[in-house]
Formats: sequence, C-alpha cells, structure tokens
Amino acid sequence: MSFTAGDMTIKGSSDELALEMQLREEKTYQTADESKREINIALRIWKQTLEAENKRVCERTLSTFSLMRSFMKYT
Repeated sequence: MSFTAGDMTIKGSSDELALEMQLREEKTYQTADESKREINIALRIWKQTLEAENKRVCERTLSTFSLMRSFMKYT
C-alpha cells in the first residue's frame, strides 16, 4: 500500500500508517504546547513591563502634584 501526500510517500500497512499518524498528531500537540508556553512567558514579561511602567508613571504623577502643592504654598 502506498499513499502520497505532497512530497512524501508513505508505504506500509494500515497499522504502520496509524502509528505514523499518531506520532505526527503527538508532535503537533507537543509543538502547540511549546508555543503556548512561549506565549505565556512573553505575556508575563509584557505584564511585568506594563506594571513597572504604571508604577513609574504613578510615582512621577505624585511627585509632580507634590511639587505643585509646594509651589502653591509659596505663591
């Protein structure tokens, strides 16, 4: 028995074909899981960056308001 898919020719029994398909499916799921892990890592880094930037902006805003209050006391 011989099947052609694109540039690949698979020869063998139906059991061999089933095993080949199962191995490919497992590899596809493994690749998908690896991609999910990489995406989650990237999202965590992005979240940490946003939190740090938000903290910086809040601190700067409070500092600006404090300076404005000090200035208004002396005017």
